Amino acid sequence: MKIHREPLVIDSRYYADDWDVPRALGCHLMGVVEYMESELQIADPHRSRLPAEALEWYRFGGFMMEHAFARHAIETECRRNPHLIQRPDPVMWCLECDMVVYGGAEACTEHCKTRGHRGIHASPDAMMMERWTLKEWKCTWKSQNRAGGDNDADTEREHLSVGIWRWPMQTKAYCYLMQTLEAELWAMFVNGKYAPPVPSGDRFVMEYEQQELDGTWSSVVSYARKGGML
Repeated sequence: MKIHREPLVIDSRYYADDWDVPRALGCHLMGVVEYMESELQIADPHRSRLPAEALEWYRFGGFMMEHAFARHAIETECRRNPHLIQRPDPVMWCLECDMVVYGGAEACTEHCKTRGHRGIHASPDAMMMERWTLKEWKCTWKSQNRAGGDNDADTEREHLSVGIWRWPMQTKAYCYLMQTLEAELWAMFVNGKYAPPVPSGDRFVMEYEQQELDGTWSSVVSYARKGGML
């Protein structure tokens, strides 16, 4: 038997949510959020010191874990409680119309192609039907110490809006698009607090004001323009 080994080189972009949004149709929300994070210098300073190939594997692993975790969690909950939770179709905010296009990916694509319009595409995880509340799942290698809430007695934790800025930013954008002021985020921390590194999880309940969501979306659009995505 012979075994030949060689390094596996990947391009993590193809495993992200926005890989299949043609540039002619606009961009995906998470691409804008990542650009904002970079521009505002919010990204993890530890990762900025890592070599490029290590960052690719971090991104790849994060995308794959989160996609699988969220997808199967959504499918399980929708099967168990179809009257309580449903997965919405992808949506798009149209730049030229200044409105949200519903009806799924095909409807959004058709809107853009027939009119020559561009927009910001988004794929929320799920909606809880009784209160029309957004529900998102996350799976991360980040420390649980970076994910505190307003009610936290754990002084070691920094607030989620600082420690993992993109999560509340993403939920606010989704809430704007789905016309709700409430969100739940369920997060699995693969290594917990790293003391010791064992899995753990948190449920974040988020309540927003409409003015806050309007301001968030205005920023998203502004950065999408600045980054040449719209």
